[in-house]
Amino acid sequence: MKKIAILSFLIAIMSGAFAQWELVNPKPINAILYDIQFINDSCGWAIGEFGSIQHSSNGGISWEVRYRGEELWENLKLNALYFIDIDNGWVVGTHKINGDKGIILHTSDGGINWESQSSGNYPGSFNDVTFVDELNGWIVGEVGHILKTNNGGVNWISHYMGSSFLFRSVSSTDVDHVWVAGSCTQNDQGIIYRTDNAGLNWESYLLDTNYRAIAINFSDSLIGWVTVYGFSPYHDCKVLQTTDGGKSWIDKNVFDNYYYPVFDIKDIYFIDSNNGWITFRSITGWFILNTSDGGDNWYDQYTGMAFDDLPSICFIDSLMGWAVGENTIVHTSDGGDNWLPQNTVTNLPLRSVCFVDDSTGWASGTKMIYGINAWANTILYTNDGGKEWYEQGDEAMRAPMIGDIFFVDKYHGWVLSFDFMVPKHSIMRTADGGINWEQINIENGHGLNSLFFIDTSNGWVIGNEGAIFHTTDGGLNWEDQSIDSLDLYFSEVFFVDANHGWALGIQRIETDVYDSHIYATSDGGNSWEIQYSLTGIGLRGICFTDIDKGWVVGENIILHTNNGGIYWEQQESEIYDLSDIYFTDTTHGWAVGGNEIIYTINGGVTWEKQTNVSGRNLNDIYFTDHNHGWIVGELGTILRTDNGGATGFEEAKDRRSMIEIQTYPNPFTTSTTITYELLQLSTVQITIYNHLGAQIEVIEKSQPQGLQKVVWSPVNLPNGVYYIRLQVGRQVATGKMILMR
Repeated sequence: MKKIAILSFLIAIMSGAFAQWELVNPKPINAILYDIQFINDSCGWAIGEFGSIQHSSNGGISWEVRYRGEELWENLKLNALYFIDIDNGWVVGTHKINGDKGIILHTSDGGINWESQSSGNYPGSFNDVTFVDELNGWIVGEVGHILKTNNGGVNWISHYMGSSFLFRSVSSTDVDHVWVAGSCTQNDQGIIYRTDNAGLNWESYLLDTNYRAIAINFSDSLIGWVTVYGFSPYHDCKVLQTTDGGKSWIDKNVFDNYYYPVFDIKDIYFIDSNNGWITFRSITGWFILNTSDGGDNWYDQYTGMAFDDLPSICFIDSLMGWAVGENTIVHTSDGGDNWLPQNTVTNLPLRSVCFVDDSTGWASGTKMIYGINAWANTILYTNDGGKEWYEQGDEAMRAPMIGDIFFVDKYHGWVLSFDFMVPKHSIMRTADGGINWEQINIENGHGLNSLFFIDTSNGWVIGNEGAIFHTTDGGLNWEDQSIDSLDLYFSEVFFVDANHGWALGIQRIETDVYDSHIYATSDGGNSWEIQYSLTGIGLRGICFTDIDKGWVVGENIILHTNNGGIYWEQQESEIYDLSDIYFTDTTHGWAVGGNEIIYTINGGVTWEKQTNVSGRNLNDIYFTDHNHGWIVGELGTILRTDNGGATGFEEAKDRRSMIEIQTYPNPFTTSTTITYELLQLSTVQITIYNHLGAQIEVIEKSQPQGLQKVVWSPVNLPNGVYYIRLQVGRQVATGKMILMR
């Protein structure tokens, strides 16, 4: 019992039960979904990666996690499910750490508890499952195995067709009649197997070479359909029908007169001999076709979502249906004429987030639609601290592409817009909190990437080819402050007041060789100078708390300055490829990148990891104080915290490791005393820099525990600002001194 309790505690930590970042979009988890099934208008399940099985008891209005594999983030991939009633169901997939070995899960209580069923020692992934009653079922997968059970999965018998066959789909109408669709891996020739005596004998039907059978579905023992994908020499997708139980198949010519090329096809689902749906991808994205006359005529249906995949669709009657694509579940109650997402407000990658107080915030995202030069956009709004989000700003979402978003209060905000076809670069601005947006074109704006406003009037935007523009009237007019360089690409900008700002830029030196620069201005952008440069390392995020203290993050790097960027030092971090950073004061800060979150309460001297319960890559972060923060990322990920993301242990731990430094008098004329306290016998290094970042003096000594005082008396040094850096082990404290003789 003790071992079970400890394991349960560890699993709870891994699954985010004690994590202080809450996943608010999508809900309940952010997992790619591969299959969905409803058995009535209330009860349904969806499955996918991370070993996730989600259940709904209210038609998909809300979902709960019924199962999650103990090898959470990478090992369990669930491909297909089948329930025969509200209690009894099976799920199949693959367990990656066992060499892509197939896995079978069974429940007899509606998914509250799951047991693993042994399939024998068969290699490869299991791709589909079907049952006709509590005892008789079939599973298909890789390496030529068709598995059969007649005792509810207690034992499975293999019908082996040869290692060169890969089976993707199985359908059955009764105990005797079963059909399997797949292809031969040696020549990619599609094949359909059929049996009318429960597998005692099998007949095969071969498709043309380079055509794979993808999904198969029968409405009775005679009438069935299969989706076919042809991949060479060009994409060619088909829907075949049989009326003799699979002995012969005819091409229904579904896409012959379709107005766009069709590149991929996935699922097919018929509720009877007349009403059916298929999912496919054209040049403009993933769509659904519906027929009500047995496949003679088909009609477009659009889900309203920019999917990269649409692998599964199911209906319980001619009106009520569901489909899954990426991490999104969509539902229709009118046969597919209209679809609405149920578990997410958007599945687009979110690039930017901004809040003006603990309640009111916005996020923006954009995504290129596969195959064409068009974009899907979203602007999200919340007024309850990010618990619920709503799409807003129809004008902005109709823009070709939107980017960075920034608000200074509840009413005044801006978002970047770009049209690749013209090309035209613009700012969209709102004065009513995002309900309405006004587009303002920027002459000679090149690939605008970032914007920053300090109030309702003063703001800057930056972009490619050295583009920098400044406005003093809220964005109506823009002054060109660009740096003349075709190879300079600005990515991020930050200002602390009307004069002092910084911008991150990448400059191509030669093919595949680039330098990253930190630019600074002290005159509102009229002139810019390079403060710091790196070769081959991209810099992506920047934050300052005042004109002196700032941080920059990028590829495996965190930089910090105490003197406005005159001198930058690298801070230690194990996190790679950071994309953004935010500090609420000089000690409390957070950074995100990849699928990691790190934070510090000592100005970046040390960094600790926080749990990313989404498992997705994170792009942007924003805090309004030490407690209230938000993160956005891929596949519509939105995280929120109201306690700084800490679990309760880290804050106390890091406070014990902080060291503080004081100087008195300051300003001083001849000497000043540097005071600090040591917790134990330590080696102390004190370094003095001038206002240009040049090292002036280094003092190093071993000192005992307790209050320490070091007197610094500069000789032959001019009046001005000097910076002090105290290092004790991994702890670093900094300060500023002013010499005035």
